[in-house]
Amino acid sequence: MNKVYSFYLNGKPLNAKKFKPTETLDNVRKSLKNKIDSTIIFVNNEMPIDINDESEFSLQEIEDNGKVYLKNDTSNLQSFKIYLNQQLLTEYMGKEDDKIINVRNKLGNTISSGAHFLMNNDTIIEKEDEEGENGFTISDIQKENIIYIIDKTKQQEKEEKRNNENIKNNNDSKKNYTLFDENNKKICNINFSPETPIYLIRKELEKSIENFQNLVFLLKDKKEISKEEEFKLKIQDISEDGILFLKNNLLKQSNSDEEKTQEPNILMERTNDGVVEEINPDENLEEVNKQRETNEKEIEDQNPKNRSGICTGCFIF
Repeated sequence: MNKVYSFYLNGKPLNAKKFKPTETLDNVRKSLKNKIDSTIIFVNNEMPIDINDESEFSLQEIEDNGKVYLKNDTSNLQSFKIYLNQQLLTEYMGKEDDKIINVRNKLGNTISSGAHFLMNNDTIIEKEDEEGENGFTISDIQKENIIYIIDKTKQQEKEEKRNNENIKNNNDSKKNYTLFDENNKKICNINFSPETPIYLIRKELEKSIENFQNLVFLLKDKKEISKEEEFKLKIQDISEDGILFLKNNLLKQSNSDEEKTQEPNILMERTNDGVVEEINPDENLEEVNKQRETNEKEIEDQNPKNRSGICTGCFIF
């Protein structure tokens, strides 16, 4: 027969739930996983019960008139710094095998329901992947004892909307830019305002270029830009003489024979008159610079009223 048990953490009410008196503590922990993490332990007559020994104890052995006591175990805990949108939010005391769903629960209202934990490579972890036995743990995502979270709040959404409006309203300030990979091979041309955030460039190019999500934008010193930094940086912050560089982290050939047998990489480009032309990726940087200046002048002469929103490389924005 089930019985209602009241659980107290450090002397304060935590939760109440029905259990069989013979239920072992390890099963109780699983049932209360959103309330009890690995930093909390059961107490029996003021003596702590080791987590590894919980299967040997039942509720009826440790209860006191229907009350079950727990406390925080600060031994063998690590301190993890939590950064929200690249700013220090708080510190979390826990173990590397703690589920990140427990971290989320501990943070409570300090992060929104739309916040996402990030992997070491800045990949967003979907919320459904936080839960369950196979859910991510702190050890899966921490880097030098730091946990990163991105929270695309309503304020950021307003900022995105304002950026989009500014871009549309500042058509006359748009410029032509040429995108190259780290080997100086041309990817495409684009036409945007220098004030355009990098994430908007990615958003549009991923619609037009296959596997563009594998490309990483580079700073002027050729350092990689994280997905989080793309929200802060603008084209003018990373361009040099109208050139943007990207790196393909997945493009690693195992040997030179594969490169020899590989078919030429021809990119397709939509021009201003709607005609699709081929781009030679081996076109050198100097030639492209000269051609870009010529194309810019021709665009202005031929159709000055329609300069805005023209992408000479990949899409019409």
